[in-house]
Amino acid sequence: MNTFFLKIFCRNLSRQGMFPIINIIQFSVAVILIGWVIIIQTQMHYANNKDMGYNAQNVIGITLPFPNQGLDALKNDFSEQESVSEVAFSSGFPFSKGSGRSLFKNLTMMQEGVKSLKDNPVTIQMSKIAPETIHLLQIKLIAGAMFHEPNDSIANIIINRKAVEYMETTPEEMIGKRLPSQFGKQPMFVCGVVEDFHFPSLFEPVVPWGLHDASNQGFVNLLLKVKDGNMSQRLQLYEEIFKRHFPNDLFEARFPALIMEKAYEEARQTGHLVLSFSILAILIACMGVFGLTAFMAEQRTKEIAIRKVFGASVGSIVRLFTNIYLRLLAISLIIALPVVWWIGNKYLDDFSYRISLGWWIFATAALIPVVLTLLTVCWQAFKAATANPVEAIKMQ
Repeated sequence: MNTFFLKIFCRNLSRQGMFPIINIIQFSVAVILIGWVIIIQTQMHYANNKDMGYNAQNVIGITLPFPNQGLDALKNDFSEQESVSEVAFSSGFPFSKGSGRSLFKNLTMMQEGVKSLKDNPVTIQMSKIAPETIHLLQIKLIAGAMFHEPNDSIANIIINRKAVEYMETTPEEMIGKRLPSQFGKQPMFVCGVVEDFHFPSLFEPVVPWGLHDASNQGFVNLLLKVKDGNMSQRLQLYEEIFKRHFPNDLFEARFPALIMEKAYEEARQTGHLVLSFSILAILIACMGVFGLTAFMAEQRTKEIAIRKVFGASVGSIVRLFTNIYLRLLAISLIIALPVVWWIGNKYLDDFSYRISLGWWIFATAALIPVVLTLLTVCWQAFKAATANPVEAIKMQ
């Protein structure tokens, strides 16, 4: 739409005073807010349903005291409970990041300590876990096997696909090789590779991660996979078991699924707030449309009556009103849709893993106010078109 057309169009609309300009603003705001709501809700649905690489449903984490002793007895007591299906131990994951270590592309770079910008190492997160933790969290093993028996001279480690990609090799080729990372004096050999997992949410990108074995010491979390049931009663029972082994320590239970939900709490609140403003904007826009249509009908009562006397149909009179609003809506969409695209991309930039802005988002954002506006206009126009023309002419 060029400048000349806008000038002519705005000159024609100026006959209606400031109403058209106000309606354009109202329509534009409504379209922008609706589009934003759709983008937020679609991203939240994507985040809630995306495979995170592990399953934390019905998993409870109980904080262990340090130093921890007698973990075998503690594990046996919890395993005997009918409500508990699996028991494991971990440090860090899935509640926090592990200890960061430098990961090099190969052993040569690690030994030579290459310092060029091109060959700078990345950080690999290290977390201690028990062999049962992989199965409890349902982390997918794509190459190799679970931990072998540890000894004093070497340690086993399971790494994720991201770490393998950084080292520019394949999962199969990494099995049995030493991990090019400084981890104290003890060398670590890769016994397995797992699929990438997202921690703690889709706001952050997947990073190289290593899960290494350890004897029953140095763990921070006792992980329980529980069955569905009365959680409050079970927590009381779990606290009693915990207190039998650690009477002087505080019982603290954490839920990975709730931690994941909390990560999206701010984004979810933003969605609710924008939705409320969208509903308000639509109501205000419809009220504005109702007012302008009523004003136009009153101003053109005699014209409508004469048109009916000369045989104009109800449909043609309704079109007389709707054509004006279709033009107003067209201008509003030209203004609003680029803003929706810009706001949507700005919002999604916070997510490392995000939806794409498909055409249907913009189509839906445009269609909702268009349909509501036309319904409002058609109802008012129909009332004016079906009024008695004789009475309308007498009133003039």
